[in-house]
Formats: sequence, C-alpha cells, structure tokens
Amino acid sequence: MHEDLLAPGLYSADAPPRLTGTPSYGAGTPEPHSHLMDEMSSEKPSGSTVKAFNAQVLLSIAAYGILAFHTIAFEQLMPVLLSMDASEDPVELPFKFTGGYGLPSSTIGFILSCQGIYQMAAQLLLFPYVVGKLGNLWTFRLTALSYPLLYFTVPYLALLPHTVRMPALALVLVWKVTFQALAYPANQLFLTNAVPSTMVLGAVNGVAASAASLARAFGPTLSGYIESVGLDMGYMGLPWWMGAAVAMLGGVECLFMRERRLAVEVSLPRSSTDTNASDTTLVDEQFQQQTVLPKSS
Repeated sequence: MHEDLLAPGLYSADAPPRLTGTPSYGAGTPEPHSHLMDEMSSEKPSGSTVKAFNAQVLLSIAAYGILAFHTIAFEQLMPVLLSMDASEDPVELPFKFTGGYGLPSSTIGFILSCQGIYQMAAQLLLFPYVVGKLGNLWTFRLTALSYPLLYFTVPYLALLPHTVRMPALALVLVWKVTFQALAYPANQLFLTNAVPSTMVLGAVNGVAASAASLARAFGPTLSGYIESVGLDMGYMGLPWWMGAAVAMLGGVECLFMRERRLAVEVSLPRSSTDTNASDTTLVDEQFQQQTVLPKSS
C-alpha cells in the first residue's frame, strides 16, 4: 500500500536494505566526483617539497653543515693537541711552531668527560635563557661569528707558560662547549620556523641531517690530513686556521639569514560607528605579537 511512497531501491526482495545516502552504481556508471578523486590521487607532493626549500631554508641547511664540519674537526684535533709532546724546535712567530700539552691519556679522558657533562648542563639551563633574550637567529649569529676567533687562538695555547696553560685550556673548552650547546638547537629552531609548511618539515629535516652527516664524515678526514701536512712543514696550527676559515664562511653566511614574520588577521569586536575596522597581528618566530589598531577617521 505504501510501496509507492518509498524511495526506489530502498527495499527490494532481492537485496537487503541500504542507506539512501550511499547510492550504488552500476559497472558502467561513473561515481559522482570520481574525476576529482583521480586528480587528487595523481597529484605529486614533489612540487610542494621543492617549494619548501626556499632561500632561508637553504641558508639554514648550509649553516648547519658548516657548523657540523668545523665542530667535529675541533673534536678530532683537540685530543691530538693535548697528547702531543712539547717541541724543542725554535718558534718563529706568528705562524711557524709545533708542540702540544703532552698530557697523559687519563687526564685527556677526564677533560673530555667534564666537557660532555658541562655541555649537557649548558644546553638544558643556559640555552633557554639566552634564546629568550636574543632569539634564535641572534643566538646562532653570536656563536657563528665567535668560532673563527676561537679556532685561530687554540694553537697558541701550547706556547703559553706552564702556569697559565691549564686555565687557558679550561677557558677555551668552556667557550667552545657553551657556544656549541647554543648553536645547534638555535639553528634547528630557525630551520623549523623557516619551513613554510609542517607537511614538508620531515623532508627538510632529512636533508639537513644528511648535510650534517656528510660534513661530519669529511671534517675529521680533511683536518687530519691538513694536520699531518702542517706538522711536516712545521706549522702545527694549520688545521686550526683552516677550521677558522670555514667557520668564518659560516659567520658571513649567517648574516644573510632572516627570520620569517607571519601576518595573521585577528577579529576583534567592532563598534557600531566603525564597521570597517580590522586588526592585523604580526607574529614572529618568538611568538611576539604587535597589534596594529585601526586609525580613527
């Protein structure tokens, strides 16, 4: 009696009931919007991934690789300097001299252990404070611009009088470890903020990690070779000055890095007399907000 009022195909003697919102289609009948699904499935993410590597992202990755290169070179050269015996050869300043600290292996191991403990403490306690005051970019710039002076100074520690050698060594190691604890996370945060979309953040971080790994692979090899050549020529500081040149390149490069500022529209209550008011908030990477209020007519 009521069969004429029912939607066609809702009940049938040959098929179970089905929902009206999920219609079935025959083998030759294309589903609605199927062409849209085909276009979405055929889209490749490579275009958006390529666009993610903008100028600031590339600068940050390059800075990360340079930082990894000269810091790992330092880690390889410092134990050699500490274990190298003092030289009896005449010193010809400013560059021609050899010799090291002549420390035993147990003392070197203790120094490296203290260095690791201090770096962990500096990254946990000092880094949040410094970044909160200076921001990611200026924290990284401060460290990157100081590394050339650090590397240029280290070879001359072996020429100091014995009474001041160890205090000078402690000062240099604190300098290096502190700035290393600040530079790496500051660069990583800058890179994260420079990426235009979190959808490609994994790809960008993968490229950055690959660049750093490649730099860490070549750093000790190249610095060790230059050190052997320098010692044969009587220039013990040659690999250190090479590291200073690389660090100087990183310092110049970081001057071109810029923090991204985002424009965000903020809706505020409007008065009856001002119907065209709009407010724009500028949000930078430190989440500092500056509200531009509309001018009264």
